[in-house]
Amino acid sequence: MIAQTASFLRRPFRFMTRCHQRYGDVFSVRLGFTGPGRGIVVGSSALVREVFLADGETFSGGLGNEPLRPIMGDNSVGLLDGARHARQRRLLMPPLHGERMRAYADTMRDVTLRHAASWPRGPFPLLPRLLQITLEIILRTVFGLEGDELDELRDRLGRLLAVLANPMVLMMPALQRDLPLSPWRRFLRERAATDELLYRRIARARAAPPGKEDILTLLVHAVDDAGAPMTDVELRDELVTLLLAGHETSATSLAWVFEQLLAHEDVLAGLRRELDEVVGPGPLQAAHLPRLERLEAAIREALRVRPAAPGAFRKTTATTKLGGYEIPAGSVVLASSFLAHRQPEVYPEPERFDPVRFLGTKPDAYAWIPFGGGSRRCIGVAYAIYEMKVVCATLLAGMHLEAAQRLPATVTCRAVFHSPAGGLRVVARRS
Repeated sequence: MIAQTASFLRRPFRFMTRCHQRYGDVFSVRLGFTGPGRGIVVGSSALVREVFLADGETFSGGLGNEPLRPIMGDNSVGLLDGARHARQRRLLMPPLHGERMRAYADTMRDVTLRHAASWPRGPFPLLPRLLQITLEIILRTVFGLEGDELDELRDRLGRLLAVLANPMVLMMPALQRDLPLSPWRRFLRERAATDELLYRRIARARAAPPGKEDILTLLVHAVDDAGAPMTDVELRDELVTLLLAGHETSATSLAWVFEQLLAHEDVLAGLRRELDEVVGPGPLQAAHLPRLERLEAAIREALRVRPAAPGAFRKTTATTKLGGYEIPAGSVVLASSFLAHRQPEVYPEPERFDPVRFLGTKPDAYAWIPFGGGSRRCIGVAYAIYEMKVVCATLLAGMHLEAAQRLPATVTCRAVFHSPAGGLRVVARRS
């Protein structure tokens, strides 16, 4: 287990490629985050479809995400199944879709411009800068924070996320021991301090009258079919879930978008032409975003080539069948995004970065799974794509980025995400 886990954490794509080449579309692994049970990896769209359409009681998504419980909490939509899962999704979906999103465009653009204005002239790792941008966007659009409140929670979250950047903290339950100087004790301390700030913010949101557009205010006033609102503990758990899903995932995905664009000058030049035609010399507006079709296609293709998350996890509660194989009860099944995105029969020349694949067409729900799928598909997909379009368009219009390292970048693990080793070093020059 230790050797396989270390290999996966150091070079996750290489690990998956070698296993797939040797064993095919279904193979077992022993990794720290699979616990004492067997880990089963599936990598074809046909098998992914079986997993996503399987009985949720037998293929439990909540139990599959068990390693995230210490940070997300017992009431997170990612840790629930059945009726409770459906209730939380219904409460969370409205603020993250449709016209609500247009209200966030100016904030996303302005945060990006403000951060980019302070970027250094010499080479620097891009990922940490993108993490700063996506964190502030979350704090403003989800938490509705400004000024000292924003700075206080940003600093506290920064310390918590720095602990979580070590993949061993959440992915190796055997090491979760409250011992002096241990990463786990530091995590528990930072989590408690962060929770104190979150509950304080929830209390203020409850006391404020309706009318604000931030997501927390909308969630505080949301009620289920029985007229019941979320409890403070439920809100805390969903806020942390949105934070992790909307901060780390978006920043890491953005880093991969720029890694691909910097390696493909023809695609980058085409996106600049699209920005000139759609946006022109003025500032980016919400009305421009639907017309940036090539940019969205490039983002979707980058998420195919470099998915930020390992895939969708399920845990079997009973012995069952999958693709003709018998899967024992207690197995953790991973629908691998990396392998699903590498099927030559679905994506000809799968290693090639080709955004045209996604122009004028919707991705296959079982062959393009950077956000999972089925009834458990990430609730923040629309928000994430929207945010990435705003940040990418703003940065591409305002500066020229050049790679300051060899591309393609090496893929490694940061927390539970696939990240560019070294943070993707670039040089930025203002337009």
